[in-house]
Amino acid sequence: MLLKQWVVMAKKADFDALAQQFHISPMLARIIRNRDMVTPEEIGLFLNGTLDDLYDPMRLYGMREAADMLKEAVHSDDKIRVIGDYDVDGVCSTYILVTALERMGANVSWQLPDRMVDGYGLNARIVEKAHEDQIDLILTCDNGIAAVSEIALAKEYGMKVIVTDHHEALPELPCADVIVDPKQPACSYPYPEICGAVVAWKLVQVLSKDTGIQMPADHLQFAALATVCDVMPLLHENRIIVRYGLEAMRRTENTGLRALMDVTKCSGIQLSPYHAGFILGPCVNATGRLDLAGRALNLFLSEDRNEAVTIARELQELNESRRNMTLQATDRAIRIVREGDAINPVMADDQVLVVYMPDCHESIAGIVAGKVKEAFYRPAIVLTGGNEPLGTGLEVQSPENEPLTPSPRAHIVKGSARSIEAYNMFEALSAVSELFTKFGGHKMAAGVSLPKDNIEELRKRLNENANLTEAELTEKVKIDIPMPMRYATREFVAELERLGPFGNGNPTPNFAQKGLVIADLEVRGENRNVVNLRFEHETAETVWFGDGNAFAAQYHTGDKVSVVYQPKFREYRGVRSIQMQIKEIKPDTT
Repeated sequence: MLLKQWVVMAKKADFDALAQQFHISPMLARIIRNRDMVTPEEIGLFLNGTLDDLYDPMRLYGMREAADMLKEAVHSDDKIRVIGDYDVDGVCSTYILVTALERMGANVSWQLPDRMVDGYGLNARIVEKAHEDQIDLILTCDNGIAAVSEIALAKEYGMKVIVTDHHEALPELPCADVIVDPKQPACSYPYPEICGAVVAWKLVQVLSKDTGIQMPADHLQFAALATVCDVMPLLHENRIIVRYGLEAMRRTENTGLRALMDVTKCSGIQLSPYHAGFILGPCVNATGRLDLAGRALNLFLSEDRNEAVTIARELQELNESRRNMTLQATDRAIRIVREGDAINPVMADDQVLVVYMPDCHESIAGIVAGKVKEAFYRPAIVLTGGNEPLGTGLEVQSPENEPLTPSPRAHIVKGSARSIEAYNMFEALSAVSELFTKFGGHKMAAGVSLPKDNIEELRKRLNENANLTEAELTEKVKIDIPMPMRYATREFVAELERLGPFGNGNPTPNFAQKGLVIADLEVRGENRNVVNLRFEHETAETVWFGDGNAFAAQYHTGDKVSVVYQPKFREYRGVRSIQMQIKEIKPDTT
């Protein structure tokens, strides 16, 4: 088990003054300050923000030009093709743009890439198909900012290209007619950490205002679903979009989304980011991983209840298959890191883990990389494939503008990277960009393609450049307030609920107490994965989730411990009570 460092957050502010100004408790003010909310405007937006407080779409560089070009294309009856991506964000972005353009009367079609054939986003095959279909304008969403050669090809064919994206921009921008991406150098959007579906939704808002055409009401719901599933920080306008979007999703009139919620038993309940990110989202992602993402998009476009339920059930079954594959691949990847194998060295001393599993399904590499990162708290890259020759024609520009052109006999591997807080994965990959045929992403996640022969050099160079300290390689457990459990009254727990929805960037508040003595513990549950605890001098119901047998082997009645806990409401048979959920526990030797 990895050692974790417990850290009490100690960001300064006049908590009493903030409490008085915003009519909250000083403890709540302290938690909000821990989320890096500093100014009264930021705190007010965090507590009381509404859809009216979202940032003006026109603050996105290129927005005016993109909207005008689309309106002209609709007026001229140009053929428009929306090109998305195969994940939740790409599917939701495509849905938003296609339904908006249809509402405007556009001659619009769409295409999502085949993950196994096309890879991520726009590629030459998709551009060639658009040319064959006599497409006049390509509109990308959740991709395109890195498609330099592909967009150049589209321009050679005489097509107009509008890029809407949210990924990091490479030094060379594509020669699109218009680029709308909050991370492009020319853009000064107030909060660039929005997903592709939100960029698309904001473009649609401008089109709606310009034309007076009312757009589908469910666009907010899909923007919220994509924001959660693309793991955007739930701060600033993202938090508002998710809060209002999930509430609207409960009442959705979208036939396909309703069917998916029914099949996954998410109907009739208060939806949270957990339901979006761990139940609904994985079903959508499963189509892009094991099938074709178009099936998920067709679900959301469907207006036939029977058809929608059939597709939703297929998505659920695909996700179950994906889950089983992921469990097996994750176990194998962790074993490789610890023990090595015929094609991987033991990586005990590596700061950056590069795991090559040629037979791992390409679609789950990102999930497995995330699990490896969590298991060892190291940046992790999982590479797959490499059994088929590359062929010809792929190039990547090195920082010195010298193209890397692999031999026709080379074999290409593809992979996904996941990072830790102290390691900027995009910058690390950019520093060795000459090793790749293609790469892109952001600080915490990325995708790569490279010749198989470059794997060892990639592992070597990344580790030589890493220079991470022991402190940076130790996972931090951030504690908002050290506080006895008895202070978590019903009023205080109700006040905590104002801080939701919780997720990336806005985690559920953590509290800590030391010097607790275990008075009783009981392992429960069919899988013995629930431990009910009682501590001396504390009356609150307390529970820990995990391997109950391992817990009972380590801790016993009379042991003195320190805990990190989260107080939450629990409703059982109509009775609402407070439950302390133990997130971390360790022996107290003081």
